[in-house]
Amino acid sequence: MRTAGQKYYVQQNVFDLRVLSTLGLSQGDISAIAAVDGVDAVQAVKYQDVEGHWTENEQTTVARLYQLPADPQADTPENMNRPVLLSGRMPEAAGECVVHVMGHGSPVELGTQLTLPEETEGVSGQVFTVVGTVQDPLHFSSDSESSTVGDGQLDCILFVPEGTLTADYYTVCYIKVENAGLYDNYSDEYQAAVDAVAENLKAIQSVQCTARREELMDTANDKLDRSARGVRQPEGRSRAPVRRGGGKAGGRTAAAGCRQGAAGGRGKGTCCPEGCPAGHHAEWCRQAGEQRRAGIGI
Repeated sequence: MRTAGQKYYVQQNVFDLRVLSTLGLSQGDISAIAAVDGVDAVQAVKYQDVEGHWTENEQTTVARLYQLPADPQADTPENMNRPVLLSGRMPEAAGECVVHVMGHGSPVELGTQLTLPEETEGVSGQVFTVVGTVQDPLHFSSDSESSTVGDGQLDCILFVPEGTLTADYYTVCYIKVENAGLYDNYSDEYQAAVDAVAENLKAIQSVQCTARREELMDTANDKLDRSARGVRQPEGRSRAPVRRGGGKAGGRTAAAGCRQGAAGGRGKGTCCPEGCPAGHHAEWCRQAGEQRRAGIGI
């Protein structure tokens, strides 16, 4: 079983580490991660959980839209967690998708359409047609996952073409560790190689956390400035700028530390420096039956 698992991980190029952030990862964050000593390859990915309805089915479905790279079949280190095509073909045009149905769900036939509500934000297109079915290697042995929408349980994952998700940030960054492929994924040597790079990622955590916070504060202030130019302020009042510390000038400063979870890992999480935006977090994760330590949240 271990030999088969090892072969599967290598074949699908499953990640070694991942970096997550509820505030999103900028291109600057991705570049900084790629420059860390021991990082061999990175893949920045966008995904978004949505509610929708399958063709002729009134029951609401909770789906994760996972954006594929430009060439999903590329045999490159950067193309990680490659879905295994079970039937049909991979999506080639806007509005097409392949689907992985979670363990508790019913099979989805080719040609079935998922329709999203009109008010769904961050997605280009409202209707997605299934052109293939796949096995997601990140749900190889654990075929259940929670969601932030609907009833809180993910029903399926839709892999959609590049350009479908319109957010200007990434949801996750997957990482391949230099020389980790020399070892069995279940070995102490593999774990040591991955842990060493995780420590290197911690070294950039504070700097990237601060840079991301300031970037978001600058964006918020720009929007407030544009709004103020179009709306006359009442006499004696002025707009309170958003302060980089997390609050409004003269107000209370938010100083919530980063959260670090322990989802399926073998260690206890620790908080990152005070002042880091709440929600920037790392987690310990177990993927495809294998313990894989997640990188530091930035």
